[in-house]
Amino acid sequence: MEAAGTGIVDSFTVVHRAETPYTVARVRLTEGPIVLTHLIDVPDPVCDQPVRLDWRDGLPVFRPSLPE
Repeated sequence: MEAAGTGIVDSFTVVHRAETPYTVARVRLTEGPIVLTHLIDVPDPVCDQPVRLDWRDGLPVFRPSLPE
């Protein structure tokens, strides 16, 4: 079974140890499993925010879903 590559932010934290802060989030995939991932292009993350899968440097990341 292939995953849709969509989900919602379940929880998150913003890490300030690097020069540029980055967001680590738990994303609940549409199919049900939860993944720990990096959010990109999300200046103000919120729980229940819809996100979609993307790839950066060969690694899976999530960004905001495009409006339909």
